[in-house]
Amino acid sequence: MDDYTGFLVSTLALRRVRDALSWERLGALGVAADPYEHQIQNVLTVLDAPDIRHLIADEVGLGKTVQALMVLNVLKREDPSLRVAIVAPRRISYQWQVELSVRGHISAEMWTEDTELEIIGGGGYVHIIKSDLVRSTPVVPDPANYDMLIVDEPHILSLEQARFLSGLCRSGRNGSRFRHVLLLTATPRLGSPDWARAVFGMIETDRANLANQSGQNLDDVLKELGRDCYEMVSSNKLSAEAAMWAVTKNRRILRQTRAAWPETAPKRRIKTILSKPNDAEMARVDLANKRLGRENLSRNLQVDGAPWQPARQLFWARETMLRALRHDTFSVLGNDTRECVDASVADYGDTLFEDLCDTLLSIWERDADRRAIIVAGDTPTVDSLKTRLSRMFPELEEDDLIATMRGGQHTSMVDVVGAVHSGARILILEEVVEAGLNLHHFADDLIFYNLPWSIARVDQLIGRLDRLRPGGFKRTLDGKSIGDITIWRMVVEQSPDHRVLQAMDRLGVFDAPLPYLDDETISRLENAVARAAGGLSGNHEDELALLEELSSGVEQSKQLLSMKALPQAAPEAMLDFVRAGERDAVAVINLLSNCGAFRVHPLSSADNEKVRLLKYPPFGTEPPIVLGDMDERNGEILRTTRSRLNDPKKDVMLKGDQVGRRARFFSTGDALHDDLIGQLRSDAQTRFATPPQHPIGVELPEGALRDSCAGCTVAISVAAFLPGSDLPDPRLRELEDDLWEHGRVDGLRRIDEWLLAGLEADRRWLRLRFDASLYVEATLIEDDGETRDVDRDGLRDLLSGKGTPRTGSRSPRLPKCERATEVFSEHFRKFHKSEKDRLAEKRAGVIKDFQARSAILAADTEVFVKGSAVTAERLTQRKSAAQNSDLQQMLEGQVAAEKRRAEARQQAADMRTKLLSQDLVNMFDHSAPILSHGLFRLFAAD
Repeated sequence: MDDYTGFLVSTLALRRVRDALSWERLGALGVAADPYEHQIQNVLTVLDAPDIRHLIADEVGLGKTVQALMVLNVLKREDPSLRVAIVAPRRISYQWQVELSVRGHISAEMWTEDTELEIIGGGGYVHIIKSDLVRSTPVVPDPANYDMLIVDEPHILSLEQARFLSGLCRSGRNGSRFRHVLLLTATPRLGSPDWARAVFGMIETDRANLANQSGQNLDDVLKELGRDCYEMVSSNKLSAEAAMWAVTKNRRILRQTRAAWPETAPKRRIKTILSKPNDAEMARVDLANKRLGRENLSRNLQVDGAPWQPARQLFWARETMLRALRHDTFSVLGNDTRECVDASVADYGDTLFEDLCDTLLSIWERDADRRAIIVAGDTPTVDSLKTRLSRMFPELEEDDLIATMRGGQHTSMVDVVGAVHSGARILILEEVVEAGLNLHHFADDLIFYNLPWSIARVDQLIGRLDRLRPGGFKRTLDGKSIGDITIWRMVVEQSPDHRVLQAMDRLGVFDAPLPYLDDETISRLENAVARAAGGLSGNHEDELALLEELSSGVEQSKQLLSMKALPQAAPEAMLDFVRAGERDAVAVINLLSNCGAFRVHPLSSADNEKVRLLKYPPFGTEPPIVLGDMDERNGEILRTTRSRLNDPKKDVMLKGDQVGRRARFFSTGDALHDDLIGQLRSDAQTRFATPPQHPIGVELPEGALRDSCAGCTVAISVAAFLPGSDLPDPRLRELEDDLWEHGRVDGLRRIDEWLLAGLEADRRWLRLRFDASLYVEATLIEDDGETRDVDRDGLRDLLSGKGTPRTGSRSPRLPKCERATEVFSEHFRKFHKSEKDRLAEKRAGVIKDFQARSAILAADTEVFVKGSAVTAERLTQRKSAAQNSDLQQMLEGQVAAEKRRAEARQQAADMRTKLLSQDLVNMFDHSAPILSHGLFRLFAAD
């Protein structure tokens, strides 16, 4: 690699390092997704906290998975040995594997029923565990094997499983516990005391422990803590804002809604198709109305059970309908039921299907390639619709354009992914699906052929389409619509379905995603639907009362006090940063390709996705740069632009290949990217850190720089200041050795882990506030020693590689530039002063933030100490009541250990505050610059 190219590449590498530690938020935004404001707010709140134990409860479709990937990207870069367990519903576990690979730079392993549970094999640092594999014997997932736990859709777990995970988050086997915990669900079920206890046990371990040990519920503990904080505020020991975040119940629960971010998701268009029943169908309508009208509605009801479900099934597939008519539900109606059976056997009739065909035709008249999802009630209805639509539209069957997705027991993960990513124009979906499926890549039309009577199910199904869209961030900034989705509701006129739809419309179920609903509210909603189905809604008083309550539940996230000190960027600027970072990453590999260090081939995949193939030089050539994560024979497929990932797949099929290959997103967090940038950064520190004595000859293309500077010498200095880069990392490692030795003696492993995780969190807290900077200065030196500034546009051309180095016979011996050393020294003095002033100004604004963090840390420590005191008191009482001397001795040892834990936690908290204070004061001293110098003699091209 020639020195000119080396200097350009090193400059780009320093910019990529700066990006990671500034606008990329320690690497959080290096994942393959355009960052939305609400996502950045949530992620910064998590990364900024004294420890990571949070519930992200955003509405369906606002990108909870992407936020988890952002957090993971930061933690992995901080600790390459990080081990993560992701517990996800079976139905979306493969989807998680795809998202981790495509967006999060992670090739994750997935546990199956055949996995040896005691021994985790493989090299991946992230393991996906299906929810149904969570168990206590053997322990899965075991905190001894993982540092972090992510639980997606925890409300799908059984309460027993949720309690088990809650226990692991507090203290697992051998006293270990997960250092980091993230829960992802739009419906956390906090209205149930049992579920609230389980959820808060995962994210508020010390408070939950205090409640358990004292025999109180969590709300009472919080009230008591609130009184303590009020006394601290009154005595000026704690600010009012800090006190709120020290005790508020939802401080670790993050909730973003479309109401707060109205431009983030597509608009909903609602259409209703009322089918007029024929004579045979009218008999079924009358039968269902008579049966449901007789139901006693004085108790809580489940609309998935009898008699409601059999009444719904009268308009499903013929097989299902006849089975429902013979159900005991309708036996009480005697002759009416028999007459209905006879009429339905003689003439099944199906105006719903006829209207479905008309609806599809109307969709295809506007757009012949538009795709639609049809929601059907059960598996026989799914199969029947596929058969009948194939007959009605033969071209669909001939081209295999109808896909199906049945209930969980009938469909594998491969079937799900195959259906979503197929070329089908219709996907027939059974209504019983688990949350989390991404269907917005498949279609913008959702047709409820059979209307679910569960409001939560309707909400989840619409949420599969009503999600963030690729490129939506840019369209929002440009004032453009990000599109819409059309929701078609098909019901038979005068039927129970019709009345249920009217009730749902009064409750606004289809208008926007539902807020979090507690169990009591859900039960009341079920009753409202049941009453509507039976024609007993009356004046709809229940529905009106419920409508007033639907906005209650988990609160919209507020910004933490500490968030105010974080560097912020306008959304428009953030998008500019993202695109500039993508261009820099591409420029690096292009420059390396031009100089022969690599070969880069732009390619199109079999489905026309634009990618790049990065390979080593031809066989027999020693590569100047060796990347540990590179496939030496086949090279690596690179994705470089987020906006092109419209429908991401884990593997890319190149034209002519027989099997797919994994594609990397080439950005911060990807092992290949970070290895390359790290090597280029090291090269800059060795090759270009010393100011050169002789210039490098560079020929300039036509332009302003050549016209004004040919025959002169330009001195360019680049300095990257990375605040906190020299924070004493060995302190953590040495401290870890001391702590583990201490832990083995005194059984204080949990305190040790808390302190180590806390020191890492404090380091994040500092780095988020003191973002990295990059300085570039260029001075033109005339042959007579005079200096002048360089035109910035011309300098940009020079640094982008538009110049050509003189080599061979075209590179005469260049004269030494006597003024260069003096110019470089002046550059560095300017950089040094600018950076010192910048950090000093930032430090002044962070001191108040530090005081609030210290106060919150002290309040949290007090909770732990109180819990230990309560535990010690209980053990002391048991010791007093014990008759056996051996038992008394054992309990006395436990009391002493509990007191040591409290003392150690207090000492650990004090240590964190002291070290953070020292680092804050000495931030500039911990910010050694990375320098790169270039001296170039400029020539006009021959």
